[in-house]
Amino acid sequence: MNNPQQKPWAILLCKYRDDPDDPSVTRIADLWKQWGAIAITWVPAQSANDFRTILDVCKWFFTPTGAGTLNAVRY
Repeated sequence: MNNPQQKPWAILLCKYRDDPDDPSVTRIADLWKQWGAIAITWVPAQSANDFRTILDVCKWFFTPTGAGTLNAVRY
């Protein structure tokens, strides 16, 4: 690929009607408490003290907000 062409991404963040977790309000720590023992096996323990919202994490990963953090924008 000599001249790679940049192509935009489209990310869709959904909130299901029967799911009480609103991405703009629900914090990572809230999810940790909600999932209980299940989360312990695959979610880092520091998530219990992560007060970013789900939307914050998505913005950090998919937009220039997270510049310098090896996020999707850098990819």
